[in-house]
Amino acid sequence: MDKHNNAVVTRTIKPYPAVPDDDIEPVPEEWHTVGVVAISIIMAALAVVCLLIFFTGVYMWSLLI
Repeated sequence: MDKHNNAVVTRTIKPYPAVPDDDIEPVPEEWHTVGVVAISIIMAALAVVCLLIFFTGVYMWSLLI
């Protein structure tokens, strides 16, 4: 036995899965409104891009005919 190795290893076991506390506060109404507006703007921009792609395809198809 090595007389110079006197290290002690202690291990702690964490509970799994960790259960969060129940004191979660709901999101304020202002942030909910900001989120709805942001998602609406993103969806409108996506719709415009899809329409541009569609009509560009229709135009390119008309050139091939």
